[in-house]
Amino acid sequence: MPLGKRYPKSRALYKSLGQWPLGFIQPVWIDDNLTIINMLAQDGFVGPGRPLAVDYAALEQCLGKVAQLAEVSGYTVQMPRIGCGLGGGCWQVVEQIIQRTLIQKNVPVRVVDLQ
Repeated sequence: MPLGKRYPKSRALYKSLGQWPLGFIQPVWIDDNLTIINMLAQDGFVGPGRPLAVDYAALEQCLGKVAQLAEVSGYTVQMPRIGCGLGGGCWQVVEQIIQRTLIQKNVPVRVVDLQ
């Protein structure tokens, strides 16, 4: 939510995605120094009777695509603790996925806490 409030263009484009499959990414160019990558890696949100909404396989697919973009463009990646809030994911599992898809491919990664 904080990212969407700060960059409404990214949020609007994310909401327009419709029925794309899990594992899909949507790069959103903000300016010369910032591209936001919207990722479809969870189906809905956690709630009563639904402790996990993030799809770890889809997240790995998305981050693999982000790694390809980063390798080609020289991007560095900054992200919040994706999949762990409204997605209900376990940070240790997500961290392992980040390790396999980005860090082991020498893509610089910085995890930030958005407020």
